[in-house]
Amino acid sequence: MKSISNTAIWVFFLICSLTVMTVNSQTPKGKGTFIFKIAPLSFTDEVSFRSTQFAIEYFLSPKYSLEASYGQVYGKEYLTNSSASGFKSKLEFRKYNHSEKEKKYYSYFAGNIFFNNLDYETRGQFMNSTDSTDIYEENYFVRKKSFGINVKYGFELTVLKHFILDVYGGLGLRIKDVKQTGRIRPEDEYYSIDPNSREIRDRAGNYGVPDLSLGFKVGYMF
Repeated sequence: MKSISNTAIWVFFLICSLTVMTVNSQTPKGKGTFIFKIAPLSFTDEVSFRSTQFAIEYFLSPKYSLEASYGQVYGKEYLTNSSASGFKSKLEFRKYNHSEKEKKYYSYFAGNIFFNNLDYETRGQFMNSTDSTDIYEENYFVRKKSFGINVKYGFELTVLKHFILDVYGGLGLRIKDVKQTGRIRPEDEYYSIDPNSREIRDRAGNYGVPDLSLGFKVGYMF
């Protein structure tokens, strides 16, 4: 918990500092402009696994752009300390709100599609389906594929001419295909008296869940 709170404080001060520096530093983006970005929070994600998420945004015109992102998963599962593998990918189309008078680019609306592919070992607590007093834990393997769509709203600010701060939030739908292997009694249900993030993340089957995206990227404009 201490590391999470320290990360949140660091992120808060970083956003505040970069926002202050954007005063009088906006630079218009024309057709053919490239922005190379990284997502700092992806390196600290302990629940859905740390990854090296990079993105390239290409401006089709001053108002429209395409952004492609890819992240190679490299983190360890926080319960079993076993290495995870896979990737996270996304393709996004953006429409910027453009002020003709000041020639600045502030907010944008976007729609994206994404596909993630993950393999990892984890541990869960289960209740015996034939004996409710039998609560046990076991390790098992998860192979998960996720496909979805998301719409979001964000701000992209130019900092010191070429550096970019991209802050966003969005909602969508995630379709999950989750397979579990290595369980002794796969018919048994998860056991938890509180909301269990592992059950939400690792539940087997094909199903849809709401998708929430909040975060920021930093980048350099060419």
